[in-house]
Amino acid sequence: MYRCVGLNEAHDIEEYGGFRSHSAAAFEAGKWFATTYENAVRWGRRMPPINRPRSFRIASIRVSASILATLDFHDRLDGIGPAYFVPRDLLQVMNATGTLTLDAAIFQEDAYHADTA
Repeated sequence: MYRCVGLNEAHDIEEYGGFRSHSAAAFEAGKWFATTYENAVRWGRRMPPINRPRSFRIASIRVSASILATLDFHDRLDGIGPAYFVPRDLLQVMNATGTLTLDAAIFQEDAYHADTA
């Protein structure tokens, strides 16, 4: 699974060693993950700017089929593509059993959302 993460979340992943959700995070209930790298980049390019366009990176994690089967799945979230929602209580399990990678590439959000494919 793949997730676009702002640079603050990327830093938190590096420091903490995994995904987490906390009261300072935008989505305290859990996190959405795309099923492909390309779709994660599309979501990143569509992130609404706060004060300016935001840079982002892509984090990925391999999880077991047994964990995947418990997650909420949407086949075309936000009109982009398939995605899984990982609730807050399963993030720790996913971190402990999955293989996490944080891509070094830094992407720039598309302020005009031209990428609609």
